[in-house]
Amino acid sequence: MSASFLEYVRFGRIEGLQLGLTRTEVSEKLGPPNNWIGKPPMFGPIVPTAEEADVWLYYHDAAGIRFDERGVSDCVNVYPESIDLSLYPFLGWPFGAGAKMLDVRRWLIGNGVSFLDGHLGDEYYILAERRCLVVCFPYKDGQSVPDYLRKIVMMLVVADEADLPDFVREELEITGGRNGYGLS
Repeated sequence: MSASFLEYVRFGRIEGLQLGLTRTEVSEKLGPPNNWIGKPPMFGPIVPTAEEADVWLYYHDAAGIRFDERGVSDCVNVYPESIDLSLYPFLGWPFGAGAKMLDVRRWLIGNGVSFLDGHLGDEYYILAERRCLVVCFPYKDGQSVPDYLRKIVMMLVVADEADLPDFVREELEITGGRNGYGLS
């Protein structure tokens, strides 16, 4: 049985990955990662070993888990373009590759999940349950794409609101979440 998308949004859980786990606990559940952010030929600075990496990738690189300086997970990421909805643990998830912001927004409303949508310049994002951030590309083929039709790049659930990017925390402070759906 795979974890539901709702469990991911609310608690940052995907089979074997969840907030608050240590590197050792993740390795015991899923084995050492075959891939991580920084492993060549990936982007960014080269990170030669998984033990040195901040983010480990699992499930054909569709999900990642980030560790803080203590080695405890503070963020669980999902990369929809790498999700295969016919494979565990994403069976029953509402969307995968090709998902757009409108898909997430409709799903959140249909399932009574509180969220806030916001902008930072050309960037558009959705913040669900105050800790699940959904981000997208603003352009396709050099052309600006309307907010809701933008393709999702990544979803992430953080352990604490303090782990959100500064621009999201600032908007929460300014608006108190009042421009969202069901946020109080």
